[in-house]
Amino acid sequence: YTSGSNKIRNYTIDQSTGNLTAGDDVTVASSSDMAVLPDGSFAYVTTSTGTVIRYAVNSTTGALSSGTTLVSSLGANTTIEIDTTGSHVYIYDASNNRVIPYTVGSGGSLTAGTAADTSASGTTFSKSLIGGALFALQGGTSITPISISSGVLTSGTPVATGASSTDFTMTDGNGLFLYERNSADGIYVHSITQSTKALGAAASVTTGTRF
Repeated sequence: YTSGSNKIRNYTIDQSTGNLTAGDDVTVASSSDMAVLPDGSFAYVTTSTGTVIRYAVNSTTGALSSGTTLVSSLGANTTIEIDTTGSHVYIYDASNNRVIPYTVGSGGSLTAGTAADTSASGTTFSKSLIGGALFALQGGTSITPISISSGVLTSGTPVATGASSTDFTMTDGNGLFLYERNSADGIYVHSITQSTKALGAAASVTTGTRF
């Protein structure tokens, strides 16, 4: 799926070649981010108007239908993550300095839990969900680790980014390190303490030559 120009387009993947075949578009005003449940049954779209829309996913074609607004109280800047079990959805509401957990119910319904504070706001944000933790990037200058236990969120201590213009974060596949990229093409790494999900200080990473 891709989003842009107030629409979402689904693509079918050719399993032999990897080529994409475009399907039908769905019109979504001001879409911000999107995530699909692991079983492929429902998709959730956040918008810059503060809503979350649930769509049913056709299991054969991947087409989206039956859009229903489930949440309408968020800020303009939102991103969404779904855990690997499909039981919880996490929405980073950057405009209001919080991450909100939702329990996924029958028919893809969402029930809100207690939000976790991310301490600082910012119009640039990213998220990485792995190994029982979510990491929220705020304003390109700090990252807040948030531990997750049965869908309950607990905010940790924010740490400074390696540069003042970080615009993207990601974790390694084992959840041991978090990497950040800044607009000057620098890359920094933070260690992740497994027991608490606390982040270590940023350390610069030597990168190869761009091509």
